[in-house]
Amino acid sequence: MRKPPKSEIAVYLKDWQGKDVYLDKQTIRDHISLFHVDELLVVETLKAQFSRPLEVRFNAAARTENAIYDIPCNGHQHLVVAIEKRPPWHVRLINTYYACSVDRLPKGKLI
Repeated sequence: MRKPPKSEIAVYLKDWQGKDVYLDKQTIRDHISLFHVDELLVVETLKAQFSRPLEVRFNAAARTENAIYDIPCNGHQHLVVAIEKRPPWHVRLINTYYACSVDRLPKGKLI
């Protein structure tokens, strides 16, 4: 597994298992800043709590691990972070993260 170039990484994190996870600049620019603008304001809080999610569920349809955090944002109680292994580096990258209410939390097998 190669690491992505530093010039393409916005945030480097360690997950609940001590594994490396990256948030790349392209995801921030092309997805989060367009569809989840308010979530940009909680990046520092997410960084502080990233290794301690409330729970993690596997989304088989999207092939992502959805980590759920008790971080209020945009009128919702929780923040959901979708993590997937993605080319070209084949490392774990944050695909998206978004605010979510309790009744809309993603389903899936508890990891």
